[in-house]
Amino acid sequence: HCDQNTRAVLVRRDDTRCSIRQVVSPIMNDRDEFCGLVIVFQDFTDARALQRQLAYAAAHDALTGLANRSSFIRTMEELVDQCRLNGGEHQFMFVDLDHFKAVNDTGGHAAGDALLKSVADAIRNGLGPEDIVARLGGDEFAVILKSGAPTRAMIAARSIIDAIR
Repeated sequence: HCDQNTRAVLVRRDDTRCSIRQVVSPIMNDRDEFCGLVIVFQDFTDARALQRQLAYAAAHDALTGLANRSSFIRTMEELVDQCRLNGGEHQFMFVDLDHFKAVNDTGGHAAGDALLKSVADAIRNGLGPEDIVARLGGDEFAVILKSGAPTRAMIAARSIIDAIR
């Protein structure tokens, strides 16, 4: 008999969810004989929420909410591996803003941050839900179009340029 540590989700009557950790430990008497169990339930809903927030923060750019560089590279590697195995193709775009430094220099970092957020929204709004958008850093963004032909990429690129302009 060894300790068992399991996790579960309890659904309350009002449909709210509670993450619990259940630890089951044996009770042994002085002759080292098993004579019962102690079961401890621990609510770790807050810890689970924090864990999700940390995982999100590790994969997303704090300013724009887009995927960050490391998350994007992981996704790109996975897609390349899938294409090697199963075929298929995706379209890739690299977006680099011209004269972004001038915005920061004349309007300050608040203006630069506002511009980056607007650009992120413009890129995201011009794409489908399955497409991937990331901020690689500074004024550089990347896009993977997961569906559609190269002609769709040309249309998407034009709409992104028009929206940013």
